[in-house]
Amino acid sequence: MGDPISVYDSTRSKYVITVADYTGRRVLSYRYGPFVYIGKGYQTPPVGPGPDGSSAFDFGGSWATAGRPFGVTATNVN
Repeated sequence: MGDPISVYDSTRSKYVITVADYTGRRVLSYRYGPFVYIGKGYQTPPVGPGPDGSSAFDFGGSWATAGRPFGVTATNVN
């Protein structure tokens, strides 16, 4: 990550941040806390970041942009 100019901390998908890397011309995502699936009347046990569930964060991936991203936001609608 070269120039993180904007960060969005998801309000619906807990523990997920999205970062706009201005000079790197990409948008990146990271998970920094446990994931718990809740739906259809049941809930899964928490799964932490990393291969063994005990890392500080997971890299979710990146999206290359044609221009230089300067702001990020997201909406997850159920």
